[in-house]
Amino acid sequence: MNAAAARPETKEQMVVAVLGARIVAGAYGGAGAKMPSKRELAADLGVAIATLDRGYAKLREVGLIETLSGSGTFVRATQMPPQPPTVEQLAADLHELSRRVAALEAGTTARTEP
Repeated sequence: MNAAAARPETKEQMVVAVLGARIVAGAYGGAGAKMPSKRELAADLGVAIATLDRGYAKLREVGLIETLSGSGTFVRATQMPPQPPTVEQLAADLHELSRRVAALEAGTTARTEP
């Protein structure tokens, strides 16, 4: 995969990518550490708080953060969960499996024919 394909396309994706990388790197501390305020993070990333909130929702979905009403947002985990394969990866895997099946079938046919 080239670098352009891995680049976030939207500000929300950028928020998820940057904050996710920072959390995994331990920039905010380990599990249980309090995240900086939304206002501070939004200013740091150059996004609106609404955009940050959408990014937070995705980070909560993958289990990197948790938000406790009235207390703030905290680091929940410091490892990114495994990502599902992309369509391109699945297509490449399917092509490889098809190639292997064809090779096996050709080998079986060659051995059984007189």
